[in-house]
Amino acid sequence: IVGEHTYNVDAYDRLQTYYVKAMSYLSSKLTFAYEGEDVSDFVQRPEFKKCAGMDDSYDLWECREQVWNHAFRGKTVGGTSFPNDRFGATFFQPYYAGQTFGLG
Repeated sequence: IVGEHTYNVDAYDRLQTYYVKAMSYLSSKLTFAYEGEDVSDFVQRPEFKKCAGMDDSYDLWECREQVWNHAFRGKTVGGTSFPNDRFGATFFQPYYAGQTFGLG
């Protein structure tokens, strides 16, 4: 009885957690931005010019990560202070810890 109760309560709690997460996603606008600047606009900045000709998605995002680390990470640029954090964590921050969003 104890084992069944534990399993049922645990399964119910997990289901309820996923329901709350799903409602959070549906009821809010999902944006990939920092301080109101969308990532698609951000990567058009002149600092990212060297990445523009890359066709391979991995190489493109790796280049953007390097530019971020060199020119923006932990710095103030154009009056905006950027966090000392990864590019992906800054612009693609998930709602809940441990979850990520694929760019596809």
